[in-house]
Amino acid sequence: MFAKNTVEKFLNLQNVGLIKNASGVGANLEETCKNTYKIYLSIEKNNVVDAKFKAFGNPSFVSICDDITEHVKNKNVNEIVNISNDEIKEIISKYNGEKQYNATFFKLALENAIKDYNKKQIKENLNK
Repeated sequence: MFAKNTVEKFLNLQNVGLIKNASGVGANLEETCKNTYKIYLSIEKNNVVDAKFKAFGNPSFVSICDDITEHVKNKNVNEIVNISNDEIKEIISKYNGEKQYNATFFKLALENAIKDYNKKQIKENLNK
């Protein structure tokens, strides 16, 4: 059984989906439970204007994914790169009634999205 806040969040997810032609896409797979998290960022002038995700996992995992996606909206790329594990742990702690997830897992997905964004920026600049 899941905690009430997890069920409420899971039934009211705000950012599920994908962004076509996303500025940056990052993913990560949790080997032990096979949870997957893929985040899509729309970035304009180095600021995240939209963020969406797709995930496979239990309700607490998916709820955390939604909260992290919400957390990065309206941040600039440097702020996302510098998000600390403690910031992510704070988000995770809302759902600690079920399982404690590793903050590094989510941080890696965000870093992968920013790496993808940076690669696309370099490629775009080379094509000018």
